[in-house]
Amino acid sequence: MMIKVVIAVVLILIFLIYTLYFKNYLRVTKVFKTLKKFLDTRDSFVIKMVPEVKNQTVAKEIVDLVKDRKDQFQKGYNLAIQADVALNSYLKMFYQEFQKPSQNEMINEMMQRIKNLEMQLKKIREEYNHEVEQYNQTIVRHRWVCIKLIHMKPLDVYQNKSKQENV
Repeated sequence: MMIKVVIAVVLILIFLIYTLYFKNYLRVTKVFKTLKKFLDTRDSFVIKMVPEVKNQTVAKEIVDLVKDRKDQFQKGYNLAIQADVALNSYLKMFYQEFQKPSQNEMINEMMQRIKNLEMQLKKIREEYNHEVEQYNQTIVRHRWVCIKLIHMKPLDVYQNKSKQENV
């Protein structure tokens, strides 16, 4: 009988810890993984278009920033977001080179796919921001447990300007 009570108490504690602390983190993780998949897809299209870019300085910087973004996504949420924001600033210049329709249908099709991906990425970034804000609020509300005991750290959100895509 005593064992059943102990098991029940342990299960209740696990449930409370999950709902209070880890649920928001798991949501952030899920959105982050989705964001990574979409960014990887977009980046593969961008890399295919690099040879068509007239400004080779921008093209080289795009390739370097794509590699950096992929590396940073392996290291953590905040570094990944910072790398994505840095890449986005160069992508705006990159996209400007393809504003006018090309005679090359493949380029036009890839730009249309990239535009669609950027629209989806905007929504995913907004969802990421929402989940991170919920996670950060949990840390603030339960500071002693989250920071001192579990060692949770606040996460960065995308800034409003970085969410805007000019494709």
